[in-house]
Amino acid sequence: MPAAKFSALRQLTRDHYETQDLLDRGVLDPAEAKLWPRRGVLTRALGAMEAPELDLVSDRWAPGDAFLLCSDGLTGHCEDSDIAAALAGDDPQAVCDGLIALTLQRGATDNVTAIVLRCG
Repeated sequence: MPAAKFSALRQLTRDHYETQDLLDRGVLDPAEAKLWPRRGVLTRALGAMEAPELDLVSDRWAPGDAFLLCSDGLTGHCEDSDIAAALAGDDPQAVCDGLIALTLQRGATDNVTAIVLRCG
């Protein structure tokens, strides 16, 4: 099977942190957000409320599309370019293993989870 062709990386969901809310409102820029003292304060979490508030995203899949579901433990240590390069790989398990290894190599200050889905 030939290597996947990668054309664009797009984040479909947003983090539920106070820092993300401040970024969205233009109060902080990305450089400030990395140093924000309350960057780990959650605004939404499973188990915090009786009925969870969910983000729903819908779109059409196309052959070759790949989806990375991951924790911020991964995105806190991997840049978009790292993720894009990994997603160009063919084997979803190898993509996950590589991204987790890279995160661990860079210090993994949080838990790290990754799942890759590829549309055949």
